[in-house]
Amino acid sequence: MERVSTRSLIAVRAVVVAVGAVGLGLLRCTSNTGPAETITVTLTVTPPSVPAGGVVTVTAAAVPSGNVSIQQITIQATGVFSVAESVAVQGAGSESVTRNYVVPSQTPPGRVDFTATARDGSVVGHAEAPATVLDVSPPTLSGTLTGSGGGSTFAPGDTIRVAVAAIDQDKVVWVGYRMGAPASRSDSVAGAAVRVNDTFALVVPMGWVGTSTVTAFARDSSGNGAQTSLGSLAVVNAVRRPTRTIPLAAPVYDIAFDSKRSALYLSQPQSQQVAVLSTTTMTLQTPIALFGSPSGLDLSVGGDSLVVALKSTQLLAIVNLVTGRVDTVRLNTGAPGLDHLRVAANDAALVSLTFGGSGYGGSIWEYDLLNGSQRRRTDAGIGGAVTEAVPFARPVDRSRILLLIDGSCCPEEGDMYVSARDTIAVHRGTVSQFFPTVSADSTGTVFLIGASLFDQALNPITVLTSPGYNGGATVVAPSGALAYLASNVGYLKVRIPDGSVLEQVLLPGVPGQLDVLPNGQTLVAVTVDPNTGVRQLSLVDLR
Repeated sequence: MERVSTRSLIAVRAVVVAVGAVGLGLLRCTSNTGPAETITVTLTVTPPSVPAGGVVTVTAAAVPSGNVSIQQITIQATGVFSVAESVAVQGAGSESVTRNYVVPSQTPPGRVDFTATARDGSVVGHAEAPATVLDVSPPTLSGTLTGSGGGSTFAPGDTIRVAVAAIDQDKVVWVGYRMGAPASRSDSVAGAAVRVNDTFALVVPMGWVGTSTVTAFARDSSGNGAQTSLGSLAVVNAVRRPTRTIPLAAPVYDIAFDSKRSALYLSQPQSQQVAVLSTTTMTLQTPIALFGSPSGLDLSVGGDSLVVALKSTQLLAIVNLVTGRVDTVRLNTGAPGLDHLRVAANDAALVSLTFGGSGYGGSIWEYDLLNGSQRRRTDAGIGGAVTEAVPFARPVDRSRILLLIDGSCCPEEGDMYVSARDTIAVHRGTVSQFFPTVSADSTGTVFLIGASLFDQALNPITVLTSPGYNGGATVVAPSGALAYLASNVGYLKVRIPDGSVLEQVLLPGVPGQLDVLPNGQTLVAVTVDPNTGVRQLSLVDLR
């Protein structure tokens, strides 16, 4: 089997169609009166159609007359691919040569002229057979589905963009898209080039709520078509709030807001730092470099010191936010594991001590930021023993701190520290679930544990059974009249106490952490981009 060369590497696949031909031979004159000396050639190319990469069979048959002995048969092809081969033959009668040629896989469409020549000295015969290479390759097609707000879910009023691009060695004549129900929409544009691309912009109407398939398609000038799935268009009955989002280089463990400097402090244990975000410019400032896996953090009552628990040590880092100086204080815990931290109205920093494993191997410590004294709180948990996870929640006025003894389920024990009396005055069962989030309103009147609302004595008020809540992060508003519950596309704004959903808001990812700034006008959400996996932080304008 012979391989042939090509004059172009543009096409992807091709077909050769050829017809046979008979050629007349040239005469050789002699002095006798015998028959004329000629060579009659017949040329066939089969099969009539074959894809590129397939085999073309070419047969050249030569019939001599007179005193002719055929010496050579040559097969040539010119056009979109070429052939050139000469075969020596010897004999007094007819000769035939058959060759199989592989049509190059990237032969472009067009004409090919085959020629067969038989020769005996000056006696020559030839035949020609034209062939046509036809395009049977569909266009190469790609596309994307994107929209406002990022993420992969959209809301009525969003603008989505369907981008389609097609390439073909011939010409692309159409590109477009189709959407299945409930969108049931399609559109296309004409083209006349090797590459055609277009972007279709659409505003999502309410009638598209649901999930619609999206397919891109293209067709070339030979009628070859291609289509590819662009995934699904998921539309939910939700709204978007003005949102500013930035990527994060590492996971966030805890968040504290500095109203004096309009800054958020984000502890990032993996990066051994506290990230600093300006809420005015939405830009990351120079981070506070620490060590020991920075975990829980809070501001002092005066707002000029940031207190940070360094989990892999027994140390608290105290950052002077005026001078930038960092001091450390060792707690006499006997082991590393400083975890959650909150500062009460009396400038007492409560710190939980965690440990590897489960059970009651943890403890609660108090460090007085005013006089530097420290002690273990034996009135927490069971005789001072707590579990490995004890998240805290404090109101804006710092009057109380809720300590949830997570892992003590079921129910989970809740302890309430009262700043004015420096006592843990309440020990009461709360929710029957592991690892709920905890938050408080501005005055410590209500506390939200998961979706369950309690008063300051940890008496149950209600459970917010709001449809669409995914069981994850929650936060109560400073006013105590609203709560924000994570959903699979963002969050739900619900009314307290009946749990009615006032609106569903889209975010660029599912929130793993939620917080509300003290003025109640900004929601903080830590999410993961569903398309890239990048962690990100969003500030949502709630006004």
